Parts: sequence; C-alpha cells; structure tokens
Amino acid sequence: KDYPSQLHTKLHLYQSQPHNTSNTNTTPAAELRHYYAIRPKLRKYTLGVELDRMEYTLILENGTSTKDEDVIRSYFGVGDDGDVVGGGGEEKEEVVEEEATVEELLIRSANQSLLADALVALTGSEEDVVVVAGVDTGGESDDFFDSEDGGDGEGPIMGLILSGPTLCMSSVAETCQFTVDLQCGKVEALCDLAISVPFHGDVTAIQELLGGDDDEQGVTKIIGDGRIVLARARVSVRFRPGGEGGNENDEPTVQYAIQSINP
Repeated sequence: KDYPSQLHTKLHLYQSQPHNTSNTNTTPAAELRHYYAIRPKLRKYTLGVELDRMEYTLILENGTSTKDEDVIRSYFGVGDDGDVVGGGGEEKEEVVEEEATVEELLIRSANQSLLADALVALTGSEEDVVVVAGVDTGGESDDFFDSEDGGDGEGPIMGLILSGPTLCMSSVAETCQFTVDLQCGKVEALCDLAISVPFHGDVTAIQELLGGDDDEQGVTKIIGDGRIVLARARVSVRFRPGGEGGNENDEPTVQYAIQSINP
C-alpha cells in the first residue's frame, strides 16, 4: 500500500473515533461542533485576522459567491477588525451551544484552527523511523509491527510530520483556501503545508542537485530561514456542523484528506 493511501487510512481512523475518552458515545465531528459552539471569539478571528491573510470564498444561500473581503465582512456586519459594526461591549467567552446557528458555526470554524485535528492525526514520533528501519530490534518482532493500529498487520502508519528533538521537524501552512458554503451548510479548507527540518549546510550542494547555479528560485522554494523543505502536502478538511433548522437528527460530519504529497 502506497504512503498517501496509508495516510488516508490514518486520517479516516482519526475522524471516526471519539477523542474524548470520558464520552465514547460522541464523534469527532460532534466534538468539533461543540468546540466552535462555545468559542464566539473565533468569529472575530476569522473576519478580522484570517480574512486578510488567506483566500476566502463565501457562497450565499441563493448560490451567489464572492471572494471580495469587503463584501464578506459586510455580509457578516463587521468592520476590518472583525468587530460588529455599531456593536458595543466584549463578546461573552462562552455561549450556550444551542444559541450558535449553523452560519455562525461555519464562520467561526473557517480558519486554521480547523486544520488542527488533521495535523494531530498526521503527526507521529521520529522514534517510529528507528523502529521501521529495524534498528535495535535484535532481529525479533517488535510491538510496533504487531500492533493493530495499521489495520492490516503492518503496524501503525508513520506520520507525515515526525515530532521529536532530533529532527526538529515542523509544518507551516504556506497557503490556505477557505470556502464558506451557506447554501450547503459546510466549510471547506484546502491547505498547502511545507514540512521542513533545520538546515545550515552548503547551499551550493542543493543548487547542484536542482540543476545548476541559475536555479535560485528552486533553492528559495526549499531553503529559507535556516530550514530545508523535505516535502509539500496538500491537506483538505470538510466540516458540516449539521443541525439545520433545529433538526437534531442532522448529524455533524467532518472529513480529512491528503490531496497530494510532493518531495
């Protein structure tokens, strides 16, 4: 099974199993809905901060769409800073979950916080690399391989991002596109991640690998701020809060996916 498919499996398992161990009857999508229902200040964060940094598309209930920042802010009745025009006082830190409409939940979730769970699912330990390579196993079967986490006897799936003090690997969102679809009651995020490790070596060697000294743009794409990009991945998230029209049977859903991985 190829690596992208393994990551799809990893994401599917993560989006299917409850993360709140104290309530095994819930779902990740329901947990996500609750998270945004009690955080009204994320509305201001989306409209006052992220809207200036990311690419947004708003689809109205009649199917009309716009990418214009001013039009989007006007629709939600806020100024450039995300505050309600003519409003007074601070928003309450928490509100009763039922008070948050689907539209409100969509705009609160249309920011990089929506990617948090996907990144958690894609993150593994750099120790996994050692085990996979067969180091220090003594030629015997290791629990890593005997685990059922991988679903096919192959052990848990190695993460796209490996945490630990040796590699110091990190991921940075280079671009993010958000679609707030009021017609279908969902928000979609498409994010390009750069996975990198620290690099303080000879840039000339990298230039040679890329085909010569004249490829400065290529070098810039993989080296910068003391880090070298090992891969770029496109990750998507689709979140539907559910509960349209007060229908309790309209369950929330969330879907994570890896669209592409390029070394």
